[in-house]
Amino acid sequence: MRSTSKIPYIFTAALFIRAVYGFGFSWASPDSPHLINLALSIRIGSFSFSGIPETSFPMLYSLVISPFPTVEAALLVQAVLGSLTCALLYWIARNCRISTWGAWLYVFAPLTIHYTAVIMPDTLFAFLTVLALYFWTAEKHVLAGVVFGLAALTGPTVIPLLVFAVFLSLLLKYDPKPLVIITAAAIVVSLPWMVRNSLIEGTPTLTQRSAYRTNLMHGAFSSEETGSAEEGKEPSYPFCEKERDCGLIAAERITGEPFSWIKARFEQYPRLFIDTGYYLTASYPPRILLVLIQILVGIFALFGLRQMSLPLWIVPLFFILYYLPLRTEPQYFLSAVPFICLSAGIGLKRTFLKFRKPEAGAIKTKKRRRSPII
Repeated sequence: MRSTSKIPYIFTAALFIRAVYGFGFSWASPDSPHLINLALSIRIGSFSFSGIPETSFPMLYSLVISPFPTVEAALLVQAVLGSLTCALLYWIARNCRISTWGAWLYVFAPLTIHYTAVIMPDTLFAFLTVLALYFWTAEKHVLAGVVFGLAALTGPTVIPLLVFAVFLSLLLKYDPKPLVIITAAAIVVSLPWMVRNSLIEGTPTLTQRSAYRTNLMHGAFSSEETGSAEEGKEPSYPFCEKERDCGLIAAERITGEPFSWIKARFEQYPRLFIDTGYYLTASYPPRILLVLIQILVGIFALFGLRQMSLPLWIVPLFFILYYLPLRTEPQYFLSAVPFICLSAGIGLKRTFLKFRKPEAGAIKTKKRRRSPII
């Protein structure tokens, strides 16, 4: 009973913050109207725009919000999903015998709160990823794979993530069997939709039409050349009609102007890790404070990394490598934030206990060993 006694407090605090923010500061992204229209099309038995089958948007998110009559109701569901993610982080920490402070850090993570207030799949994707990791750490590998398969229907990076995890487990000489089971189950769940998209596109396609080459091109140009993405401004990139053309422009940029490309990467890549708070209406001092807090959290996360088992650091590592050459924005790292918070919670607690004076007459106890879950 004691191990779950804090979950109601974590869930209630997270739900209050996310519901208040969602109803008071809701916003819309350029993709929000398309996702709503797809949800409406699902109600009449299709996934299309004006009868044209759609492959460039996630199916599961529109399916989840389709039963709800208003945007406000959908945002409330997202607030609940974000709060459940906080509770799942607490359970994961208990399963892995690590500090549960990370769950509280995630309750107050500002960008995760901001993205519960918009019709976008990020909150659902983070919830499903954390739920899958919960089953993984509980050694329920088939269930983990099924949930990963659902996550793949929300974001196309899941299958590459699992394949990467299998190869990494072999490289580090872990037992690959659990990951093979997880990956196989995820593919079985998402395969029908991948087949459907491949038939429509006429080429092998994951659960969503890839924009990898477009993002590769976007990542090859600095903000001085394209304009800033902050404050709702849309950057201006070279025009390319097809995905293949974007890839050719990116390749020409990388090979023809390598120093300009490296400069663009040095400018863009840190945005993956630092939320500048551009969406806040506050002045710069609070935004600078937000950045400083994130730097501290990152430092504590490095301190806690040694106690993180493979399931808990595989997601951040994958996205760190995946976005190395691509256009980066803070929201692209949202799925990794739960695990950064877990690691930071470990580091923060270790630092606190290090400087805390032992109570008089306290008996020293042996440290609990971390669960050897892979």
